[in-house]
Amino acid sequence: MEWLLIWTLVVAIAAAAWLAIGKRMAAGVAVLPLAPRRPTPWNGLDLALIAVLYIAAQLLFTRIAIATAPSWALAISDMDVNVAVAEARRENTPLGLAVNLMSGMAASMTAVVFALLWLKWRSGAAAADFGITTISWREDIRLGAIAFAAVAAPVYGLQLVLSQFVDERHPIIETLERHPSAGLFALAGLSAVVMAPLVEEFFFRALLQGWLESARPSVALSEQTIAAADDRPRPLAILISSLIFAALHLGQGAAPVPLFFLALALGYLYQRTHRLLPCVTVHFCLNVCSFTLLCLSSL
Repeated sequence: MEWLLIWTLVVAIAAAAWLAIGKRMAAGVAVLPLAPRRPTPWNGLDLALIAVLYIAAQLLFTRIAIATAPSWALAISDMDVNVAVAEARRENTPLGLAVNLMSGMAASMTAVVFALLWLKWRSGAAAADFGITTISWREDIRLGAIAFAAVAAPVYGLQLVLSQFVDERHPIIETLERHPSAGLFALAGLSAVVMAPLVEEFFFRALLQGWLESARPSVALSEQTIAAADDRPRPLAILISSLIFAALHLGQGAAPVPLFFLALALGYLYQRTHRLLPCVTVHFCLNVCSFTLLCLSSL
């Protein structure tokens, strides 16, 4: 009965959001006003370098975490050193999950900091180029909350339907359900609720989609020309970034399919606003709901 009430509320909120969107479309008004910006000053080689740095950081921090695993395993239990090393290398063990989560967060933050510093130094990228601004933060959070209301029911509904046909599940969820502990849930919550929305929106919307959207002028353009060029729709940029986003979640059961449609919505939101906070808000709300449901199911 409780789940039925929750789903009824989710669907009702989504219906209200889509009704408001439909009214704007019927009136011939843009669902979201366009916020033009200059083409991003980075290129594909910059993104390739950042990707390589991220992979290298992931490998490095994983090695460090595995090497130090015996120390913290002994600090919290009487686990044998050799057993601790073996478990740290396996993602489906509590120690292996902790290694995976901590090294992933460390690598993500390293890549973000490197990207900000490198692109500022090499191309003069400013905060606005990354979609970072605090001027309209209240409006951005409100916009993100409305967008979340619109996409939550379709995304969760599709996930629910597909899960009836796909047995495979997210490995982190499976490990948490087999080995529930306050420490692991805290680490997983930090990774999913805080880090993932910030890092993934920065990489996929600001860097990747921002680059794919941008015209690459060979001569200096006036502000009017840049604004006019930016006003052209960029469906291919949204599609490509969404496909890559979904592909990187392969191995997580049916998740890539609903995540692809979520990414399409986030891509449209970013293409119209060119601000990260609305997208981060949507991603944050979805992950909070997913993680809360996981916690409740584990009680």
